[in-house]
Amino acid sequence: KQSQDVSSVIGKQSKYQIEVNISTNTVIVYAKDGKNGFIIPVKAMVCSCGVAGHSTITGNYSNLRLAGKWHTLYYGTYGKYCTRISGPYLFHSVVYSKNGDSYSLQADEYDKLGKLASHGCIRLSVKDAKWIYQNYSKCSVKLFRSSKKAPLKKPTPEKAVRLENGKAYDPTDADIKS
Repeated sequence: KQSQDVSSVIGKQSKYQIEVNISTNTVIVYAKDGKNGFIIPVKAMVCSCGVAGHSTITGNYSNLRLAGKWHTLYYGTYGKYCTRISGPYLFHSVVYSKNGDSYSLQADEYDKLGKLASHGCIRLSVKDAKWIYQNYSKCSVKLFRSSKKAPLKKPTPEKAVRLENGKAYDPTDADIKS
């Protein structure tokens, strides 16, 4: 059985390349293999890229910047663990209704992970957005469209946890108190 996350096996790396396949809404993180380049698949993440009319950019980017643990997005929403790729394009969690409130997750949007759903940014689970946020200075990014098979399977996203009071949260969020 192929491991879908070898980060604990190979340990922290000095550099990573993040590849976002917009066609499949999949992120693969690669580590460098000496002079062979970034060819070691480290982990796979499921994401949501931009819907028609709000396409996600393509190209190669190397100067990622932190935008904030909580950051204002479009239409009165907020993202958690936001890392700027270029201009208004970010890696961030699925959207929240209230700034700083981990229980204000928009559950219907969360349940779209793996499908086109954003306004151009790369939406991720909190766990995956946090990984990029914590490793941004070591990462370059390649955003592209392809039907080519990836070396790791696209993860199956969990569903949002919906509470009786209309609140919801991301099941991967370590800040949630069970």
